[in-house]
Amino acid sequence: MPSLLKLGRIFLIIFLISGTITSILIKRKLEHSHSKNYSIFIDVDKDVDKKLIGQDISDISLKDLSGQTWFIRDINSQLKIIILFNPQDCPRCWQELILWKKIQNIFSPEEIFLIGIAYNSSTKEIMSFIKKKDISFLILIDNKDKIRKHLGLNSSPWRILIDHNNKIIDIQRPTAEISKYGEFMSRLSLYINENKFYKRKWP
Repeated sequence: MPSLLKLGRIFLIIFLISGTITSILIKRKLEHSHSKNYSIFIDVDKDVDKKLIGQDISDISLKDLSGQTWFIRDINSQLKIIILFNPQDCPRCWQELILWKKIQNIFSPEEIFLIGIAYNSSTKEIMSFIKKKDISFLILIDNKDKIRKHLGLNSSPWRILIDHNNKIIDIQRPTAEISKYGEFMSRLSLYINENKFYKRKWP
């Protein structure tokens, strides 16, 4: 009969081999899923340069209404939805607020984190707008309009989706067509389900 030492070595070898195989399978799954993620949101707005898709915006930083600085990379979420807006945007553009509130109710902040970025607006104007629209997600201030300039976007509002690697995967103008909300929610659910095994090592 093999000694306990030999048995221990055999079990160790089996453990190491199985661990290596598992790591390879997970890596392939991640790569496969990552490539699919970019196909989930395919209806990029015709007015947007498609070269923006895949662009890393992790180093972008802005302050909130209390003066605290936020970096996009420090927001720990599988998916981030940035709403780039100005309080003077047309009322019809804000009908999608129904969708954003629904997203907040269905998904946790670790799954989907909503961020509003208000440009060229005073703090008083933004606070009044937040109260009027009953907005509860994070609002950042972009007084120098650097986000729109950085991305080459005109007018507003814009809905920008950022993946867990802080890369843009979709840019759209918010829609007032409620019939499209269900499809968008399905795409979000698909993205989250495909990435639920992804365990990011947060700083």
